[in-house]
Amino acid sequence: MKKTKRVLVVGGLHGDETSGIALVRQLQKDSLKQIQGLIANRAAVGKRVRFLETDMNRSFGVEIPISLEEKIAAGLRKTISANDVVIDVHNTRATGTTCAITVCEPSELHLGLAHHFGFDRIVVMPPSGSLISVCPDRAISLEIENNRRKEFSTGYLMARLKTMGSERVGKEKIEV
Repeated sequence: MKKTKRVLVVGGLHGDETSGIALVRQLQKDSLKQIQGLIANRAAVGKRVRFLETDMNRSFGVEIPISLEEKIAAGLRKTISANDVVIDVHNTRATGTTCAITVCEPSELHLGLAHHFGFDRIVVMPPSGSLISVCPDRAISLEIENNRRKEFSTGYLMARLKTMGSERVGKEKIEV
């Protein structure tokens, strides 16, 4: 059984997607053993806009960072890579699109995380410079429709984070 030492929850990659922002802020108040929260794009969050110069979720594969978001993404790559599991939380306005997202063939870890958080659908997308493409084998995005935010509330997501160490996620138990 593999012991997971570090879990990173990322919110605020897009400054107008509040589910991840609220979850990370709650994590910072009620710290959970071995689970850290990160607000990725503080400038966009402060202005409550998706981004300031470029879409940050297309900025992680840029070789020569120019925009603010590309520079932030370049600075976060090491932090993201240093974690055993990365959970990136987003919101969407599109109806019928609540799902978990991976950028590679879903592993038992991906499937287990999606199930653990209550997502009945997992979508494989091209990496296209996304945060989860930094460590695709151990990162997943949770995409929550705005009209399902009560169902996937901060309280619900925190409860699921708290039980990550007590339930099997895929074939293995994630111990945090």
